[in-house]
Amino acid sequence: MSNGKWNGMMQDNHIGYTKWSIPDKNTNPLALGFKVENDINPQNDTDEYSIPAHRYSKNISGEHAKWIFLPDLGRVEGCMGSDNVLFASADNPAKNAALEYDVDLSENGEIALGILPTQDVNPARGLRIALQLDDADIKVIDARQGLHDEFGEYTPGNLAMSKSLKALPEPSGLLLSGWMNGRRLIRRDEVFDNMRWLKAKFDTTPGRHKLRVIMVDPEIVLQQIVVNPDNNHYSYFGANKSTK
Repeated sequence: MSNGKWNGMMQDNHIGYTKWSIPDKNTNPLALGFKVENDINPQNDTDEYSIPAHRYSKNISGEHAKWIFLPDLGRVEGCMGSDNVLFASADNPAKNAALEYDVDLSENGEIALGILPTQDVNPARGLRIALQLDDADIKVIDARQGLHDEFGEYTPGNLAMSKSLKALPEPSGLLLSGWMNGRRLIRRDEVFDNMRWLKAKFDTTPGRHKLRVIMVDPEIVLQQIVVNPDNNHYSYFGANKSTK
């Protein structure tokens, strides 16, 4: 291929990365510390189920941007992202692009959004996406939940000295993103999973509702929605779509 351009490209050590540089030697994958004790997609008695982002019921264009399908991106057929990544973030979500989904919520009223890992491009403000359930007030959430602070930017010392750096929100604590009994499992973060999970909770009644996911900052790419995330039943991708 390409007159041998790629010859030998896989001869470097490439199994066992735990940091950015090439490992000293290849490592048997079975010795890397992964331990799977549960099915990736649970068949347990749970109200948790998943909706791929592109399986919306309605796509509403905003004043300056709209959600578009980005094929072959992420874990499934594709993701939903902004058609105009250069538009200035709008502070009035009511006029922004929105995706609507029909969801069946349980008593806990929780939703998890799976987004692609995204750099904190505006540390003074953070990243934002908004949710609205039925006709309730719009809820703006900080999309940096679970951001992997690889370079230690958000240390207490840096936050104390900075006049603009905004502290990271608390991680979601979802089993989906590797949290179990208050601790994160080994090699489970947005970098290894290629997914950052955001959690939102609504005070509402169980049953069918309309969920609107509203674009605020155009850098966010939406991949998946998990309805009723269940920390008592393990899932890595989110349980399969409900048949009810």
